[in-house]
Amino acid sequence: LGEPSGPPLPTPVQARAMSAVAAVTAPESAAAAAASVAAVVEAPHAPDLPAPFDGSAPWRAYGLRGQSHYVILFYQYTDIKDAEAEAHDQNAKCEELGLLGRLLVSSEGLNGSMCGTVAAIERYVGWMRAREAFVDTDWKGSTSDEQCFGDLHVRVVKEIIATGNAVKPPHEGDAEPEGEELAPEVFHERLSKELASGSPGSDWVLLDCRNENESAVGTFEGALRVPMRSFAEFPKWTADHAEELKGKRVMMFCTGGIRCRKGSAIVNKFGEPADVVQLRGGIHRYLETFPTGGLWRGRNFVFDKRQSLAPPSCDRPLPSEAAADGSEAHSRAGAPSGTAAAAAADAAGAAPAAAGEGGVYGRCHKCERPWEEFSGRDVCQVCRFLLLVCPDCRKAERGLFWCHNHTAMEGVYMRYLDDSTPEELAAQRDALDAMHAAINTGRRLKNKRRTLARQCARIDERLAALADGSATVAPRATMHPCPTCAELSCAGDCWGFWSSKLECQREKGLLRARDELYVLESKHDE
Repeated sequence: LGEPSGPPLPTPVQARAMSAVAAVTAPESAAAAAASVAAVVEAPHAPDLPAPFDGSAPWRAYGLRGQSHYVILFYQYTDIKDAEAEAHDQNAKCEELGLLGRLLVSSEGLNGSMCGTVAAIERYVGWMRAREAFVDTDWKGSTSDEQCFGDLHVRVVKEIIATGNAVKPPHEGDAEPEGEELAPEVFHERLSKELASGSPGSDWVLLDCRNENESAVGTFEGALRVPMRSFAEFPKWTADHAEELKGKRVMMFCTGGIRCRKGSAIVNKFGEPADVVQLRGGIHRYLETFPTGGLWRGRNFVFDKRQSLAPPSCDRPLPSEAAADGSEAHSRAGAPSGTAAAAAADAAGAAPAAAGEGGVYGRCHKCERPWEEFSGRDVCQVCRFLLLVCPDCRKAERGLFWCHNHTAMEGVYMRYLDDSTPEELAAQRDALDAMHAAINTGRRLKNKRRTLARQCARIDERLAALADGSATVAPRATMHPCPTCAELSCAGDCWGFWSSKLECQREKGLLRARDELYVLESKHDE
């Protein structure tokens, strides 16, 4: 979050104490204020209670330190009788307050993250808390120097966390049983004991229930990073690995807790574990409780322009931020080989967890060099899945990358065709035709066939233009245009939820519809 511009960051208890002092109206003496502080400090901290939301005092661990904006993360499972009307009201209120972000509305509840000025966020939270269904909503907050969303997107969906209706919403009476929610302190204690007892996988397992690109920059020590692109794939993964989960003690976590609510029910339904527990409030609440990181390694991925957050007490900027303000580059030391952390990460198919406070967990997609900053330019040529790529590899590869799901298309499926010769285009066409022929039966692979057919059509169109002279082969590009917006000068800020240019691109016709660009291959998404 950068160098603090104010006094040292108070602890959560101190923050609550400050709020108590502010609530004392016209105290008769300093003793009265001191008594109020003492009453709060002596009371045990209850992490499951909503954090005090007062712009005059820091909000939890991620308090204001000169920043102008709050970012809130929240969800609530509750019956919404008219999702369309709720979405309309939410959109109107956010526009009124100048809030930007993402909000999913369903008959089963709300799931959102939004950013605005301190005053605007306070008014929104107050408006929501005035409604009975959202009195107990767990509002998680952090700060930003600026607006970190490019637009406001309120959307009605079937589920606020997509599972293909594998399980019912947890608030329904006949829903599948969830795993027990553990407060961060209890989760930390249990994980510490499990790590001390032996390597994960024997009789216990810790599941990271986030997407691959999220867990690429940080996770808990000993975690198994579930290889998935969206949570919709989790039910199938659980069913496929049911035998490995059977009879084991399962611990689970995600960013803010919402995915584990359904995820733990899915594990109970398909995995037959001995026990399932989940981290209450997710990584966000854990890092508030353990601001130096605790058993966390790396950074916490967030769904806005900040990309990821270091633990609150570890003010480690991303490389681009460090370069901008002239600060010293941060440590890139990885976990020593042979350590328990490295062995656990290797077993999960991930890079070793970073050793100690300030280490870098992430690894470049190409060279596996320690790296932790994403760019919207570094996406798969086929599906535009976000990849972690260092600057050296970006330059060496001319911005051309393929994810693990599409390595077979490396070098033959490219969005930018202008600098390919007719011979190169014909070779690409032949390779894609062979791939199409190999999967030319069965409904399950229809999306892959459609993707291949569209690329072949693009190549045919380009070959025809070269043949009739209406186009010529462009000079070999030292850097290919951005795969998302097709602009050579794009700095990567047009990708997904970072985009501040998305509507402009659509108006200019530079982006086709999302379902034409992003091929989702899970059974649920098909």
